[in-house]
Amino acid sequence: MTDESNGYPRVLDRQGCIYGQHLAEEITTMKGSQKTIEEKLDKLRQAAWGVTLSLVGATIMMALNIIIK
Repeated sequence: MTDESNGYPRVLDRQGCIYGQHLAEEITTMKGSQKTIEEKLDKLRQAAWGVTLSLVGATIMMALNIIIK
């Protein structure tokens, strides 16, 4: 008699139970998603540094223009 109340029969084979196989697939998918998110965050971080440096440069130039005039 098998307990299939949770949707997964308790069947074992060489790779473990079906529930464990399903979890392994989900974890692999999540790892791929995490890498994609990390790459996007790295690009955003680089863009943020560029914007910050541009704003600092513009602020310094504006301050110099105000002081000189």
